Amino acid sequence: DLLEDIRFALPYSTENARWDMCGAGGRVKGRVAKVEDYLDGKHKDLLLQQENEQKAFVRRCWDLEAVVDNFSQHNDIKAVLDISRKARETNEEITKCQDKARLFNSRELLFDKEPTDYSLLGAVAKTFDPFLSLWKTAGDWAVNKEKWLRGPFDQIDPNYCENETLNGIRLLFKTGRLMKEKEDTKPLVAIGEQVRAELEEFRPFLPLVTGLRNEGMKTRHWDDVSAVTKLPALGPHMGEDFKLEKFIEMGLLSFAKEVTEIGDRAGKEYALEKALRKMK
Repeated sequence: DLLEDIRFALPYSTENARWDMCGAGGRVKGRVAKVEDYLDGKHKDLLLQQENEQKAFVRRCWDLEAVVDNFSQHNDIKAVLDISRKARETNEEITKCQDKARLFNSRELLFDKEPTDYSLLGAVAKTFDPFLSLWKTAGDWAVNKEKWLRGPFDQIDPNYCENETLNGIRLLFKTGRLMKEKEDTKPLVAIGEQVRAELEEFRPFLPLVTGLRNEGMKTRHWDDVSAVTKLPALGPHMGEDFKLEKFIEMGLLSFAKEVTEIGDRAGKEYALEKALRKMK
């Protein structure tokens, strides 16, 4: 305005810029309105997409509930590996559905909606837990039993072997008590007791595994085992006979205490050797 009062002539480009600036506020408001319309549209689209996904998810949860409710029909121990696989797959589906439910609830907060109640999934997971404990333990035992007894002895993980055996016994005891409380799961109690009995039967062999599979076991220690037990030379040189089943047949279980002591000594010597190497 001052420039106009003194009749100062502005360059044409500057004059255009001036009037362009005067209209900028209106253009900004227009663009803001367009963005708001776009965001409102996206909000409605995403909300509709969420609602459609939730409708499909509800059906998915019903299907999952039906699978769990009918899982007691799987009661053939001969099909343990197949049932164990189905139990793992069902448990994975439960986990995926629980994750999906949490995702839906978090989105509902963004949409300013009340969170949908998916407590059904918690009940399904609780109902399925005894089935999972039974068939997962039974399936793992069916696989591990073959590996531990008849597989190469030097491929046994002693810590895994001990933990799986002891935890399996405890878990099946707890699972058996739960299954006795319901009529539809009572027929499965016998399966759990059978597997637990087999684990209990294997339990006395653990000292042989943990002792002889100590990472410090050297040739001299295997020679000590042979000397104490008066058995033929033992150790990795046995080839295909280097397996737990063969040790049991040879009567090594009678010397479990001596084997444990030798294994402990081997472990201490190994730890000392490592410490000395670090000091050099």
